[in-house]
Parts: sequence; structure tokens; C-alpha cells
Amino acid sequence: VIYFAPSINYKWSDRWSLEATLVTGWLQVDPLAGVDVDKALGYELDLGFNFKPNDRVTWINQIGLFSPGSAFKAGDVNNFDTNFAYGLATKAAISF
Repeated sequence: VIYFAPSINYKWSDRWSLEATLVTGWLQVDPLAGVDVDKALGYELDLGFNFKPNDRVTWINQIGLFSPGSAFKAGDVNNFDTNFAYGLATKAAISF
């Protein structure tokens, strides 16, 4: 697999920051014997919004949006669903 994942980070202020990553990938070989599988793995956009009220605490909020490529269908024989997916995460990081 070859992945390409450019990322950008923006420090809005001392307390607020934003980040974004766009990920895509392509298969180099067919993963299934005897089945012709497309190479495109799809696209994922990861967005983050962070708040740091002081040096010891950071509140991190993230969302991931994934659009699967045709490789996830696993060929014409299997023809699996490739529906859009997303995930949300929030966490607090505390440094001692």
C-alpha cells in the first residue's frame, strides 16, 4: 500500500489550535488470489480542534470522515458495500 497524507496545523492562539489531515491510498498488489481488485482505497479527512486552558491540560476534539474506495468492494464477485463512515472522539490530556 502507498499512502499520501498531507497535514496542516494552525495555532489560532495560545489556547486554541486546529488541525486537518487528508489521507488517501492505493494498493500495490491484489489482496485476494484469483480476484481482480481495484487499487483505490478511498479518502479520509481528519479534523481536530484543541483547547489548552493551561500548560497541564489539553482538551482534544476530533472527527474523521471516510469515503471507502472501490478496493473495499473486493472485486466484482464479492461486491461488498462501501458506505461512507465517520467517527467522533473527545478526550482530555492531563500532564503531571
